[in-house]
Amino acid sequence: MNYNQWVTECPKCHDQDCLTVFEATIASAGERFYPKSRLFPDGFEVGDESASTEDEKIRCDSCGGTFDLQDLEKEES
Repeated sequence: MNYNQWVTECPKCHDQDCLTVFEATIASAGERFYPKSRLFPDGFEVGDESASTEDEKIRCDSCGGTFDLQDLEKEES
């Protein structure tokens, strides 16, 4: 099974592997947290592997652009 579902290229400056999850909500608790975790094609580190997140915000470390995680979802081929 392929879990690679996220684009790791900045939609604004097109640099590769420069995206960081800087804010998210723990779905079960509704609490905001600030992971500063690199975005990989298969997701990002939360700290608690069982935690589900929502409303993730992504920042490009190269140009400073910010995006919603859902905007970086790979299109199905």
